[in-house]
Amino acid sequence: MISKLWLRLVMFVCAFALAGAVQAIPSVPDATYEALGLDRGASPKELHEALVKRYKDPEQGAG
Repeated sequence: MISKLWLRLVMFVCAFALAGAVQAIPSVPDATYEALGLDRGASPKELHEALVKRYKDPEQGAG
């Protein structure tokens, strides 16, 4: 009986942690897309390439 209680408690804690993790998925602010000249539907690869390009751009203060 005690093992069933512990099992239910562990399952509840895991489910609660999973629900919290789903809520914490990061999102990219709209201002970032606007600054990079991308639309919101851009692929992650396009977003990454635009971020790297801007990061390495001397006009933006790189190296």
